Amino acid sequence: MSSTARDHGASYPDFALGVGLAALRWISAGYGCELTGSDVFMAAGYAIEAARNAGRADEVINRIRAMIAEEGSRTGGGPLVMFPGKDIGPV
Repeated sequence: MSSTARDHGASYPDFALGVGLAALRWISAGYGCELTGSDVFMAAGYAIEAARNAGRADEVINRIRAMIAEEGSRTGGGPLVMFPGKDIGPV
């Protein structure tokens, strides 16, 4: 899913940001093999890049921060906590 967000971020930014956010939701739900912080970083980065192209960066950055905060509040955290919110960028 991350590669789809990457490939369509400029040509279909609304679609690409939706795919990037969906990738983060699936990662958060525990789907994926041998996930690393890099996988989370790429999915978030491609979603944010597409959001900037769509003029929706603030909205998407805030949604990603909320996803990270929600996951961080769960016992044991989850994969999204590998992506520090401060690295998302300014809102």
